[in-house]
Amino acid sequence: MSVLPAASAGPVDAVAILTADHESIKKKFRQFRSMCLRGETADAQKVARRICRQELMAQIIGSSIADDRYAARVGMLAEYVNHHIREEQEELFPQARRCGLDMDEIGSRMLARRLDLEAGAVAVDDAPTRRGSGRQDGGRRTAGHG
Repeated sequence: MSVLPAASAGPVDAVAILTADHESIKKKFRQFRSMCLRGETADAQKVARRICRQELMAQIIGSSIADDRYAARVGMLAEYVNHHIREEQEELFPQARRCGLDMDEIGSRMLARRLDLEAGAVAVDDAPTRRGSGRQDGGRRTAGHG
């Protein structure tokens, strides 16, 4: 899913945004199909899950808790996230430790980056809203729909 730029140089055509999103998703499905044809089923499955997560997040962000489907979407996203956590903890983390990487160095870099990102998120949350939008992000939103 594409995200609108922070400072747009004028009006943004909604149909153009949605068309670009459609093309992005179609490209991901072509990538998925190609991986399946080459027998790369594990990679293809990861691409399919990524497509679903991105679409779900766009739908959650673009809706309200009052939406009848909101709780179901959040529940589905939770299932994806829990699967991701299990996969990392049971497969990837043990592999990373066996590689002999300096986990303390990597951990320090990760924490520094997290702090940078969190500081940026706080700055965005504290930014004034665009009058009438009622949104903290100045009216910008993920260009997904649903």
